[in-house]
Amino acid sequence: GVFTSYHRGDDVAVAYLKAIDLPGASDAGRAFAELDILLRFREGEYLVHPGGWGVGKIRKISPLTGHMEVDLEGKRGHRVNIGAAASIFKPLERDHFAALLFDRAGELAERAERDPRDIVRLLLRSFGSPQSVTELREKLVPKVIPKEKWSNWWNRARTAIKNDPYLKLSGAPRARIELLDAPVSEIDDLLEEFKESSGRKRLAAVRKFRARRDEESRRRILEALESVAGEPVRDLERILLREVLGEAEEKEAAEFLLSQGEKAPEIVASLEADELARRALSAVGKATDFDGFLPYFHGATAATVEEAGRILREKDETRFRAVLEDVFAQPRRYPWLFFWLCAVSVDPKWRGAVDSFPPHEILLRHLGLLDYLFRAERREKERKLTRYGRNILIAQKHKVFRELLKRSPRETLKDVRVQVLANRALKEGVKALMLEDVAMLAPETVKREEPTDGRLAIDESVIYVTEAGFRKREAEYQELVHEKIPAAIAEVGRAQEFGDLSENAEWTAALEKRDHLAARAGEIEAELKRAVIIRPTFFREGRVSLGCEVTVRDSVEDRTQKWLILGPWDGDENSGVLNYLSPVGRALLGKKVGETVEIKLPERTIRYEIVSVAPGKWE
Repeated sequence: GVFTSYHRGDDVAVAYLKAIDLPGASDAGRAFAELDILLRFREGEYLVHPGGWGVGKIRKISPLTGHMEVDLEGKRGHRVNIGAAASIFKPLERDHFAALLFDRAGELAERAERDPRDIVRLLLRSFGSPQSVTELREKLVPKVIPKEKWSNWWNRARTAIKNDPYLKLSGAPRARIELLDAPVSEIDDLLEEFKESSGRKRLAAVRKFRARRDEESRRRILEALESVAGEPVRDLERILLREVLGEAEEKEAAEFLLSQGEKAPEIVASLEADELARRALSAVGKATDFDGFLPYFHGATAATVEEAGRILREKDETRFRAVLEDVFAQPRRYPWLFFWLCAVSVDPKWRGAVDSFPPHEILLRHLGLLDYLFRAERREKERKLTRYGRNILIAQKHKVFRELLKRSPRETLKDVRVQVLANRALKEGVKALMLEDVAMLAPETVKREEPTDGRLAIDESVIYVTEAGFRKREAEYQELVHEKIPAAIAEVGRAQEFGDLSENAEWTAALEKRDHLAARAGEIEAELKRAVIIRPTFFREGRVSLGCEVTVRDSVEDRTQKWLILGPWDGDENSGVLNYLSPVGRALLGKKVGETVEIKLPERTIRYEIVSVAPGKWE
């Protein structure tokens, strides 16, 4: 009676009360719970079917018939008995993300564009906190945010999240976002950043603490620094971080390294933050003489070799030149140092120390060392060395390579060309550009002659093709460069947002696809640079030549065959084109009409008699 009196005039509420049949219910508590759910089911309100029908919206409730009509994602106007509704559906708040997405997706898209942080908060309130970036992406793309705009949108959202004290973004083991009950203080945030496993991140956090200049910040970071210990590299890192903070003197790092004996150079090289490694070298450099510091130079890596070389040179330039002569004589023993020597050989700051080394010898030994390391790659160390050496040659549009070429005697450039051609550490596209540089300075190193009489010797350094074949290959290259590679790069960017890259299979696959396409583009670019167009003038009367139409008779099977002798991009035997680089093509070139050619193939030996040769016709 109380319920009926309270809901007087509300036919829907009264119908709900009748539907649960309270007097006949075996479990009054459950009946009241169902009534509570039903009272939230009103026309225009949202609900969800946990069993898989998805989100819906109540279109109409009929108390007289005891039914409600629900528009579901996959079925409009679905009729449900009022009494069963509470056990089938769950209420959904009007501002729940799923409710908004049901029939107000445009509103969501506008909110996402206007305020990315607002949408992130909405998702966390709707589906619970924390949520991974992958989970957020699955809910937003493509219904709210187009797939191609995700990376840009997420970059904006990530910045907004970092500036929101109630949102926390963690990077490991997978990127997750959490909605906090209370704001995180900046100090807590910095300490969280300090606890990241990377030495570079710890250094960045210490710098931020130093900039705060308050006692509370200093006290808490000093406490956190005590956790950076347990092995020599971490002990040295702690000393250097205290130095950055202004709590330790430079001599402390030097004293620690001197106490480590022969292991000290390796400890310095193992520091993750390059700045800390250079600080360590500066400290020990002031505490040792030339001989004491020499092992640190020998153990230097790409990040520290410049600083180590500067310190050693200041101690004794004459002895330093002798050390460099040893590096020049033994590149494989000192690969980091030799690559660095190549780089600074064109740097005016190092004149006087490196002038005695012939430029062409530096270049030839650099290329030789690269190829050796590429063949010997077994560990990450060799891969890093190869990348370092390769980057020295190709950085700034091949600046070092071109400068050493200009300084080299012209007669030595042929040897350089041979080294470039044979080098397995260089990609084909890079090789092509290097060979161009060599050809510009010494054209005689590359001879591109048209076929002549006799055996019609083919220049193996070029690829003969028709204009149509060239255009076809060029179109493939343009598609790679302007469509497939940019799409693959965008895919890498999207996959990179999915958290820890060490466990991100999608990122790894996208990266491999990008590298494969880039390598393919480099190969095609190199081939296009070697292309020579087949001309009618290549035809030689009575001889099989490039661009001719040749008719042969198979003396074993007693049948004739007609082919156009063209290039590798011009078709295949099924289209009547014989590639001049194929075993049959090579065997036929230069032969006269009436001659018989014996060709040994893997499956059989064939004999062709040259029946006729005529000028070919092609587009």
